[in-house]
Amino acid sequence: MDTPREIMDAAWDALERGYTKYAPAAGYPELRNALAKKLRDYNQIDLDPETQILITQGSTEALYLAVNALLDPGEEAIIPAPYYPPYDSLIKASGATPRYVGATEDEGWLPAPEAIEKAVNKRTRALLINTPNNPTGTVYPRKYLEDIGRTAVDHDLPILSDEAYEALVFDGAEHVSPMSIPSMRDNAIGLFSFSKTFAMTGEARLPLWPRGIHQESRHHPQPRAGPRQFSHPDRRPAGPPRVGQVFRPDRPRTGRKKKNPCG
Repeated sequence: MDTPREIMDAAWDALERGYTKYAPAAGYPELRNALAKKLRDYNQIDLDPETQILITQGSTEALYLAVNALLDPGEEAIIPAPYYPPYDSLIKASGATPRYVGATEDEGWLPAPEAIEKAVNKRTRALLINTPNNPTGTVYPRKYLEDIGRTAVDHDLPILSDEAYEALVFDGAEHVSPMSIPSMRDNAIGLFSFSKTFAMTGEARLPLWPRGIHQESRHHPQPRAGPRQFSHPDRRPAGPPRVGQVFRPDRPRTGRKKKNPCG
């Protein structure tokens, strides 16, 4: 799929309007406000854009920040398998260990909640899930999320919920975000992406903090620039790109009158 024309037009317009310098580390307020509206209307998640939404540059940075804020060397994160391969390297790069809980096609690629519960030990610090799932395409049902969420809540584990494919559901399936389930909200960290929904692969993913991903989150719940101010995973800049933040999914744009020399 090609990136929609209104997104390309908005990017070009942003360059013409001077969006070429450093952007705010947490992302433009206008974008965070627009995303708060999207989350409220589409996902049934009510968040404060000033304190609970942070824009990051691409999925690698969002996952990198979350993993490094939550996991210390020697600790573990539980991952249902099959899984998105970069999870493995991101967790290992932090000095932590991924602990996989597998499932078969006959099980609908959904590891039994009891198996996830059994995988928890004194070193477990997080549960990382991906729904809709890459590579299986499995969409986690609400009841299943509630079941595995109970384990996370009982053991006070943050749930890293990668929801990059939220718009790509078929055959009557319904995407449910853990953050929309009241019993899971305080434990969930949502990772949402523009790249799949708007066919702009690798552009931007945003983590959402109901309580913050800082390990000291109970004392400092606001997602400020701290954990990412000087982080450079894969040599990425410390803040999100200005041009990439200008397109607002809640505001259709008309085409430009000028010809785009980039095609």
